[in-house]
Amino acid sequence: MKTRRIRIIGVAVGVALLAGGGVGWNRLKETRAAAVAALPATPDLRAWPDTLREQVGKAERETRSLFHAGAGLAELSRLYHANGFLREAARCYGVLAWIQPGEARWPHRHATILAGFGETGPALALERRAVELAPDYLPARLRLGDLLLKSNRPEDAASVYEEVLRKKDREPYAELGLARVDFEAARWEKARQRLEPLVEQTNFNLGYDLIVTVYEKLGMDDRAAGVRSQRRASGAFRDAPDPWIDELYADCFDTYRLGVAAGMAARVGDLDTAMNLLERAVDLNPRDLSSVFQLGGLCRERKEFSRARLYFQQCTELDPTFADGWANLSALLLQLNDPAGAERALASGLARCPESPGLHLMRARKLVATGRRAEAVEEYRLSTRFRANEAEAFIELAGVLFDLGRMDEGLREMEKSLVAEPENPAALSLMAFHAISTGDETGARRWLARVRNQPRVSAEQVERLRQAYRQKFGKTL
Repeated sequence: MKTRRIRIIGVAVGVALLAGGGVGWNRLKETRAAAVAALPATPDLRAWPDTLREQVGKAERETRSLFHAGAGLAELSRLYHANGFLREAARCYGVLAWIQPGEARWPHRHATILAGFGETGPALALERRAVELAPDYLPARLRLGDLLLKSNRPEDAASVYEEVLRKKDREPYAELGLARVDFEAARWEKARQRLEPLVEQTNFNLGYDLIVTVYEKLGMDDRAAGVRSQRRASGAFRDAPDPWIDELYADCFDTYRLGVAAGMAARVGDLDTAMNLLERAVDLNPRDLSSVFQLGGLCRERKEFSRARLYFQQCTELDPTFADGWANLSALLLQLNDPAGAERALASGLARCPESPGLHLMRARKLVATGRRAEAVEEYRLSTRFRANEAEAFIELAGVLFDLGRMDEGLREMEKSLVAEPENPAALSLMAFHAISTGDETGARRWLARVRNQPRVSAEQVERLRQAYRQKFGKTL
């Protein structure tokens, strides 16, 4: 009796396993059929590295296999997305979302592609799905807010940004989103109150363009002009950091895309990621001047001076007419206490790049440092001739002329610096100090007003000028 019962149980288990196996087998076949149907036509990869062609071919073969179809299609999506074949990647993501319905990366990456194509409606639906699947992944929420704002749904966008801030206090991109909501509604004062702490928090990297317009709308033209001068020195963020997108660069074979991504990573302080990306770019193409130069700068920033020297030297060999390579090599050699090597690099650079404003500026500074001010004047003039749209060389030239007692010439150079950069903080401060020193009270008040409206002038410098004004004129400004 007992033996018969065991046999019955065994038969039942066997039937169950067969049934389960049938379900699993059918799912495998359905997955392969869907993946094969989604396979995009292979793009022309003849100009790309052999490794990429091989990896694409392998991923296509796996997509056609019974047991690896989903993994093959996922790999293909990464390769296409990472290297800019976005239509092909989007086609893969559409089926991957069916194969792995619980994976938030697929709708999120798909949404970023469609948003870039201007297909806001479908992108919005996909990003909502990504947020549902991964509610704690803030980059998806931020992109959802941006898409809602583009869809003219500011209240819904504001709700998304506020939810991000509840999860992460002072998240700058969420703060920017709320400022943009106020901006679009012409709530200028409220936008100003949001933007001022934001631009301070991000050192004018975020919110720059909005706050200039807000100041102009509020009639604060001096502040607008002051902030506008910030952009030359700061650059700007683009999108919020997004690890699910950034991780694709491990499969990128395009050195330009790698360089751009490395620059963005370095700008937000992620030097390790920037280093990895640039090393990959140089491994892919050791003769890519831009990547080699970026890598040299990054090594110097990380205080890896020996490596930086090698990369800057390599720049001068790859392209002897690349002035920035010579300039950085010379500056680094001086930093490494090799003044003779620095001088040789500077002389070699000027011989090959005689119209480089940066190299002439370096030569002028070296002459000043050794007390040869009169000789430095001509080098400064060459620098300003070849680059008349930046104030730095004009200001330094003016200082040298003042030291030489050539006051009128110095003032003319200061005026030129303000033509190049109308709100340059150093130029404004010097003009204010000159007016105070010469007893020009009207001019001093005018220049000090501009100094106060320039956010790049430190509070300490403003206070020193006020004290100088009080001592000179016996009045409190």
